[in-house]
Amino acid sequence: MRNTVPDTLYLTVGCAYESSVVFIGGKEDVVKRSVWSYQHVYNTWEQKSDFPVEQYGGFAVVYDRKIYAGMGKDNADVCNGSLWMSEDGGAGWNLITTCTKYHGGILSGVVSLANQCIYVIDEDYHILEYSLELDEWTEKSMLPSDLRGGIHCMYEYNGKIYIGFGGSGKNSLIVYDPSWDN
Repeated sequence: MRNTVPDTLYLTVGCAYESSVVFIGGKEDVVKRSVWSYQHVYNTWEQKSDFPVEQYGGFAVVYDRKIYAGMGKDNADVCNGSLWMSEDGGAGWNLITTCTKYHGGILSGVVSLANQCIYVIDEDYHILEYSLELDEWTEKSMLPSDLRGGIHCMYEYNGKIYIGFGGSGKNSLIVYDPSWDN
């Protein structure tokens, strides 16, 4: 355990897991595989076992006390498409699927508690759905071109997904309803 912030938090992905925040990957001069857990109650950091692949960006979400993370980019700025799951807070990882439907890399992701699916947005602004129950990827809608810009957040609330955009004077929040996107 340590009280100082790790030096590899640039372009990491993170998620709240039980009473901690787990940070995965990141980039300095090279892309990292590190996994860190921050316990805010004690203001301590704990390094976990390395993530299976080097990555920066991508996404990390929690569903049913499991962390789902991956689809980040490597040292060659190529998205690896792999989605990993940890059942122990980031100490160990299992590959659960590899997505081939994305374009470029992944900008953001969120899990929908309403339908047990993970939603990600790729660099061409396609929405992709991964069904945890069926173990399959489906390409959904493409975001409107007039709203494209930096995605800074994705949240799920009551079965709807809220996507926040910012940058280049285009600040907006849209609502995506997976139930009508078949």
